[in-house]
Amino acid sequence: MQQLALSKKLLWITVGSIFITVFVLSSILWWELSNSNKDLSADSRKLIVAEVEEKLIAHASSYGERIAGFINESYRVPFSFAAILGDEKAASTLSRESVVALNESLLKKNTNISSIYSQFEANGFDGNDDQYQSGFKHSVAGEGTLEVYFTRSRDGVIEQQVVEDINEKYLTKLNEFGQREAEWYLCAKDTKQPCIMEPYLYEISPGYSEMMTSLVVPVMRGGKFIGITGVDLTLPVFQTMTEQLSKELYNGKARVTLL
Repeated sequence: MQQLALSKKLLWITVGSIFITVFVLSSILWWELSNSNKDLSADSRKLIVAEVEEKLIAHASSYGERIAGFINESYRVPFSFAAILGDEKAASTLSRESVVALNESLLKKNTNISSIYSQFEANGFDGNDDQYQSGFKHSVAGEGTLEVYFTRSRDGVIEQQVVEDINEKYLTKLNEFGQREAEWYLCAKDTKQPCIMEPYLYEISPGYSEMMTSLVVPVMRGGKFIGITGVDLTLPVFQTMTEQLSKELYNGKARVTLL
């Protein structure tokens, strides 16, 4: 009986030792695997994040270049036109009707811009404001200042808008964004440099407004500022680009913001 009891004790001790050994080995193995999984997970996460960032940077750079190219392409219109209007011979070789025709033609041929304008200081263009006091769409009634403004409607119709107030381009009252209301004119006038405007809401036609930005170039003649020429770009053009990029990234689940 004593031998049997001793055998049982040895058996239980042996079985218990085996269980303890298995438990210890399993725990060690589980711990090692957990650490290994954490390391693998961390490494995988780093690789995935790096790949995503690289992909996003590549796409952002590509679209940044496209948008910059779009702006630069649009900027060529007022840059070239300002050079023509600022030429010393322009006052004698270009009539006001010619300036009107050139504005209209440029807007027709450049479908990426929504409006174009050439606006001058008093007697800035040809010194003959007194001859255009009334009866002309291109000159402000009662003032004679050359103010040419063409817009493209949502339907693609191009129309010349009559500028009725010569002082609209000198308004210094600050808007809700802290900018002068006539910043589109005053910026180029003050700096004698090309200006691009912060986006603003503009009423293109009665009851219809769009966010847009203006690309303005000063017209200089003999080192003197005589006016500006500029174009407007409606922001839906850029919105279309960002929406296109959003659709291309991660099955359309990405969200792209243009700053």
